[in-house]
Amino acid sequence: MARFVGYKSAQLLSSGIMGAVAWWVGLYHLQTGNWPWEDDKSRLLKLPFPEWAKNIPGAERLYMNKKSGQWDDINMGFFNPYLDRGLRAVGAPAAYQEAIEGGTPGQAIEAGTIQGANTFMGQFTTSPIIGMGEKLFGFSPYITSIRDERGQSRAQFYNTERTMPPGWQIPYNALYGLVQVNPIIEQAFERGSNLLGMGSYKQSYDSRDNDAIAGWKMILDIAFPRLTSYRPNVYGRERYIHREERAIHSTIYKEKRRLDNKE
Repeated sequence: MARFVGYKSAQLLSSGIMGAVAWWVGLYHLQTGNWPWEDDKSRLLKLPFPEWAKNIPGAERLYMNKKSGQWDDINMGFFNPYLDRGLRAVGAPAAYQEAIEGGTPGQAIEAGTIQGANTFMGQFTTSPIIGMGEKLFGFSPYITSIRDERGQSRAQFYNTERTMPPGWQIPYNALYGLVQVNPIIEQAFERGSNLLGMGSYKQSYDSRDNDAIAGWKMILDIAFPRLTSYRPNVYGRERYIHREERAIHSTIYKEKRRLDNKE
């Protein structure tokens, strides 16, 4: 098994990576006029959504997230899925994004480690038992950070449900899991929640999540898997990175003072 994993990893990492990076660098410069390392919004092996394509009827509803104000990226990994998967397995895209947006080398290493861990765990977290646990507790086994808001080491996981007042989260999650048993019940519950002024009961990070256009987007994603990729709010990410950096420095400073006083 170890030999198989080693051979598979070598195959994933050697599937034309140098050629793909060279194509990406050239196309990025041709499209934007900048080299990728000169643009703090660039992402590894991804190209900004073409300006000419933004004027196509329906393109904005399909490929723009109004919540973040960002258009989807064109993912060059679409042309070589093995390469795309191999890069995510070693955390290269996340490390590059963290560094290009102003993160420290340490933050870039942490981001890459998190992406590599999530890629590895994704093979084991699709069972019905894991899905039941997600519905009950409202968290997915997908690591979003290994630090809390104070910069201390504490793993943070993806929140799949809306945050409810204290004491109501677990009952709400159980109800959410129950209504998903049948699509008709789910639609009725969604409409009832909106009519009562409670808003959507689903956690939504994308303006297209509850849009009728989401069906067409899903069909296109199935026909052309990973041709486009979601782009978060870049400036929001930069603010988060700098805030996390300050929190880490503050934590280190406090720990150093505690050790000095102890001595």
